[in-house]
Amino acid sequence: MKTTLISVAMAALSLASGAAQAQALGYITWLGPRSDAISITTTHTTDFGTGGLNYKDANNQSFVAFCIEPLAPNGTQNKSVLYTSGSLSTAQSNLLQGLYSSQYSALSTPTAFAAFQLAVWEIVIDTTAPTLSVTDSSHQFHVKPKAGDTALTADVSTAAALANSFLAQAQNYAGPALYNLEVLANNKGGTTYNPLKSSGFQDLVVGTPVTPVPEAGTLAMFMAGLGTVAFVARRRRKV
Repeated sequence: MKTTLISVAMAALSLASGAAQAQALGYITWLGPRSDAISITTTHTTDFGTGGLNYKDANNQSFVAFCIEPLAPNGTQNKSVLYTSGSLSTAQSNLLQGLYSSQYSALSTPTAFAAFQLAVWEIVIDTTAPTLSVTDSSHQFHVKPKAGDTALTADVSTAAALANSFLAQAQNYAGPALYNLEVLANNKGGTTYNPLKSSGFQDLVVGTPVTPVPEAGTLAMFMAGLGTVAFVARRRRKV
């Protein structure tokens, strides 16, 4: 999946708790959910189109964000809203980094995007649970059958199972941090996750790829190559 970088002029955000005082980042505009989003009912949503949310920044550049406050509204579609820097706990931050680093680049289907959003919700809502699962009915957050159903529909069951797989891999991830994660907090709702938020719009998490730094050996070879090119150019001028 191609990831679009956010070009809005944002200060670097901290995902760790106790971050510096919130900074005004700018206005972003909600464009709507994925058109192929899977409708899922959970303890915090009712038959909700679940997946990535489409936004654009002040420079009209589009990007994908994921909700971290499912009880708060998305916003008014196509209306710009002011966001500030937000924060999450260290435990939530580490799990989200594991989730993004192990899964995000491979997301391509509606089921995968829905599973990713479910995993994000589980991480921010049930961090203190002994295990992470979107199907454990003892958790504060879990997937439920739609109204009138006695069991999960096939597509929802598949997304939930995939979300649990994502969560297990996020917990076990031990590789490098591959994404810069940013928390965008609506200016009416505070700067930390609030599951009972009743004003403003939902807070968001956005991941952009970390720009790779060349390894020392690679950088040395590159510089040596430049030196060789310069040497040949000088000899040609003398001939």
